[in-house]
Amino acid sequence: RAVKVLAGCLSKPDSESLLYTNDVRVLVEILLRELPNQAGDAAAFECHAECFRALSSRCEVARTHRRDEVLQVLEDLCEDERNEPVVRNKCAEVLEAMASIGGA
Repeated sequence: RAVKVLAGCLSKPDSESLLYTNDVRVLVEILLRELPNQAGDAAAFECHAECFRALSSRCEVARTHRRDEVLQVLEDLCEDERNEPVVRNKCAEVLEAMASIGGA
C-alpha cells in the first residue's frame, strides 16, 4: 500500500523535506477523510493513522492544519465502541503523540 510506504518514508529523519507545505495540507485533508472511512478495516486504519502520526511528528503544518477537526475525528473514533480495540487504541496513540509534540 502506498500509505504504508509513505508512512515509512515520513518516519525517517529529515523526511519533512520530501513534501512541500501545500502537499502536507492536501495529505492532511486526505487522511482526515480516510481515517473514518477505514475504521472498519483495522489493518488499513492502522496504516492511515500511522501515516498521520508520522506526518504530524515531522511537519508543523500537519499539526496545525484543520487541527480541531483532526482531533475531533480521532477522539470520536477512539470513543466509538463499535470500532475494534486496535482502531480505538491507535487513535489514542496518535492523540497522545500529537499532545507530546505540542499539537494538541
